[in-house]
Amino acid sequence: MSTFKLLQRQTYSILSNKCYLIICILLLNTTIISILHFCEVWLRNWPFNKKGSMKSYNDNIGGVPYCDKLCQYFPIDVVYTWVNGSDPIFIQKIQEYQRIINLVASDSCSFDACVPSHMTALRLNLSQHISFNMEKYPSFEIVTTTAGEQWVIVPWKSIELATQNSKFVLANASFSQVYWTTAKSAKNIYTPNNTIALNVLGREIEFLTKEQVEQWIGKVIDNFWVYSQIAYAQLRSEHHVSALLEGKPWRKFVISHKVMLNITRGYYILELPTEVDASDFAPSRFEDKEELRYSLRSLEKYAPWVRKVYIVTNGQIPYWLDLSNPRLTIVTHNTIFSNTSHLPTFSSPAIETHIHRIPGLSDKFLYINDDIFFGQDIWPQDFITHRGSQKVYLSWAVPDCTPFCPWSWVGDKTCDVPCNISVCEYDGGDCNHINREVHHLHKHSLDNHEYEDYRNEKYLKYEHDNYDNNIIESLKSNENNLLFQPYNVGDKYQNDEDIEKMLGTLSKEHVVLSSNVVKLLFRGIFKAIKSNKNHSISEQDMWIKELVQDSNVSPFKSSVLLSKLIFKYFNSTKYKKKQFMTENQRQKKLENVKENFKKENLSLFSSSFVYDTALISIPAKESIQVPAKELANRFYGFNPELSDFNRKIDTFAQSLLHVNSLLNKRYGFKARKVPAHMPHLIDKHIMEELQATFKNEYRQTSSHKFRNSKDMQYSFAYFYFLMSEETNVPISEIFKKFDSDSSGTWSDREIRTILTRLYDLPLQRSSIVEFESEILHCAAFLKNILSSVVTPPIERYLDSKLPTVTEQLVRECEPISNLLIKKLGKKKHYAYNSVKLVDRQALVGFYMLTSNLSHVLLILDKIRQNPKKFICLNDNMDGSRKSDNHLIRTILLDFYHSLLPIPSQFELPSELRNRFLYHEEFLAWQAQKKAISKIICLVIIILAIGLVVLIYKNECVNLSTSLWKFCFFKTSSCKGRKKELIHKA
Repeated sequence: MSTFKLLQRQTYSILSNKCYLIICILLLNTTIISILHFCEVWLRNWPFNKKGSMKSYNDNIGGVPYCDKLCQYFPIDVVYTWVNGSDPIFIQKIQEYQRIINLVASDSCSFDACVPSHMTALRLNLSQHISFNMEKYPSFEIVTTTAGEQWVIVPWKSIELATQNSKFVLANASFSQVYWTTAKSAKNIYTPNNTIALNVLGREIEFLTKEQVEQWIGKVIDNFWVYSQIAYAQLRSEHHVSALLEGKPWRKFVISHKVMLNITRGYYILELPTEVDASDFAPSRFEDKEELRYSLRSLEKYAPWVRKVYIVTNGQIPYWLDLSNPRLTIVTHNTIFSNTSHLPTFSSPAIETHIHRIPGLSDKFLYINDDIFFGQDIWPQDFITHRGSQKVYLSWAVPDCTPFCPWSWVGDKTCDVPCNISVCEYDGGDCNHINREVHHLHKHSLDNHEYEDYRNEKYLKYEHDNYDNNIIESLKSNENNLLFQPYNVGDKYQNDEDIEKMLGTLSKEHVVLSSNVVKLLFRGIFKAIKSNKNHSISEQDMWIKELVQDSNVSPFKSSVLLSKLIFKYFNSTKYKKKQFMTENQRQKKLENVKENFKKENLSLFSSSFVYDTALISIPAKESIQVPAKELANRFYGFNPELSDFNRKIDTFAQSLLHVNSLLNKRYGFKARKVPAHMPHLIDKHIMEELQATFKNEYRQTSSHKFRNSKDMQYSFAYFYFLMSEETNVPISEIFKKFDSDSSGTWSDREIRTILTRLYDLPLQRSSIVEFESEILHCAAFLKNILSSVVTPPIERYLDSKLPTVTEQLVRECEPISNLLIKKLGKKKHYAYNSVKLVDRQALVGFYMLTSNLSHVLLILDKIRQNPKKFICLNDNMDGSRKSDNHLIRTILLDFYHSLLPIPSQFELPSELRNRFLYHEEFLAWQAQKKAISKIICLVIIILAIGLVVLIYKNECVNLSTSLWKFCFFKTSSCKGRKKELIHKA
């Protein structure tokens, strides 16, 4: 008998016994319970560090679950942008595109009397040890610009040759064509000692010859060039120029009653400024100081819960990076740019525009610059609250549009004259109405007077010593005044009414000025003002008390176009020192200037007029044909310098102002702050909505090769879009919000709560009565269409006259629904939470590294003493201090290594280097490796088949014979059947 049969018989015997059956059932239940209990204990002590276990919480670079520390789980990846600015190929590409930008800029020059010259210029870079043998090249000239840079000027025989040679590149530097101009305030300016510009009024300048000019000024001209609107001449020596101009920047010669010659000093523009700031080409912006290596170390140490790391590059690969790490991915620009014609790009805003398009990137990701590292443990709760609200870290305020106009003044329903210019968006429209109150800003004012207009004023008469009588008479004689005389140039310019509209008016006719300075009057622009006391001021009553030149108080600091011209004559004319003789008016001295008056009373002359080039684009009246840009040039070739107004701000600040302007147009005017320089948690879907909203702006940003003033600043645009976007709230939702007892009607107590949301506190009786009257009126008017609802008990006060207020009544009552929608009909589309200033300062550390060794050591020691969560070391070193910068970088690396000495999983061992420095080489190697692997597999398969055939030769022959017979027999059978069927048919 088999064993199976024996076992089967014994089992049947046991089951046939009732007692044994019960015992078996109990044993089975006990076993099952024991197994379940064991599984429970086993699951509690499950080794979570094993891969594949609790995958969602274990899917991170640390390989450890953080379910006890992560309040909620959603995958978060990290995105870095990195570039190796020390790469020779990268440097060569930058220089090529820099040269292209310079050539494009040379096609047009926006400065006054700007024309190409016969010279080219080369900036001397001392670090490259460029030297010229001046004896071998006697025509070369080394000059120093106003910015302190040294250039080599190379003259050519003609302008055409200079233009051609400006395209050459030498010693990692490019030649640029030199331009002539009369604008002293332009960038990269060099002032030659022997060059003058000549402008002829009353005669066609194209037919002007050297001989004719020498008849007027003497035979002192070496070289002479005539252009369509101006001529330039090089005199024999500086002495001739000084004698001709008599120490002044310009001079007028009356040739005849129809012809006048204006002579101005000429200047060299050694390199035309472009839209790209020179600092955007600086090597320090792209130089690799291995910040990425230590940032990854800090990421692994303090944020091991992130899922994956993406490094966006232009194709470069760090030499120390381990490309085999599965948690690391190199992403090239070609992968994420939707329009590859925008490549290559060296603009970080352009790259940032596309990082959310990385394939496989998590919906929420951290964007980190490589100059940021961590000093403490960080968690998702540092970026998002438990309820899902985004935390926003704001730092410093957006730069003011001008030094005289803070953003808080724009759009505040008060016309502020200093803000009424294009860069301040014309005060947010506050000056569009003629009867608005006008305010003037300046930190110096003499008193808190209110002023009114003084009509039909006359020009003040000056006592002078016959100093250029013709000029003074030309300022005083014409009825249309200096600024608005007809001119035969074809460009257009607005009249005085247009200017007054731009400047802001107190009444329909007048621009408001202060009377605290000498009244130099020009009708249509500069208006005299009298005191608020009822005393007239006449020409005979006013005299100059004391002519004081104060560096802090300039009456012509920012007036329109001709301010500097007027100031010259104001200083050059000799005045008698006499006293003001007005009755009942206090005596004042210029040194008694008071500071910091309230904005409502600031009314200084200089702040009443502003320099705004946007005025040029305003359509002209039919009778005025004067070009705004050439207003000064028509009078002796002079253009005023407005250095205080035209402050220098970098490209980053300009892009902030650009984005702020876009936000103002969409969300209204308000003072905004810049997000802190730290890691930013970005939501891909919000970023997509942002870029869909500002589609053209982001397309323009993507097309820029270098940083540009019109860039969409990444974090600033994202967070203010997140904080500003709103969605409509329907009436039904508003009703339910205040229906706290869910009765379907509003009680008197609930209506009181609504009133506090609709009106300012304390509540006025008139507001309450008006609201209740609207409800009573609507209830009476709509009683036929309203559903009959009984007012729940205890919802009305004893003296209440209100009907039952249902959702239908609120919705159908137009005055009430409109008021609710106006006040409560909007809510924030995205939830966010602004971090308080104190908390932000405790968490974020932003430090600027300079070339000062002591300053850098102090910063690094502060970080050692108190390492914050988010630390940024921004490179602001002086590129000219090479040795100091090298020492500081060495100290910086030592500092990084002292804080983060342990290599991360993303690094190769110290004795190894990455064999690929470019992603294209890595991809080519991968493709070659795959091809070789396929070939090897194919060869192995062929060899295996051959080996089998050799070992089993006879069997293979028999098998093949059998297969051949089978196929032959089957074929023969098919043919026989076919013949049989044919025969039968």
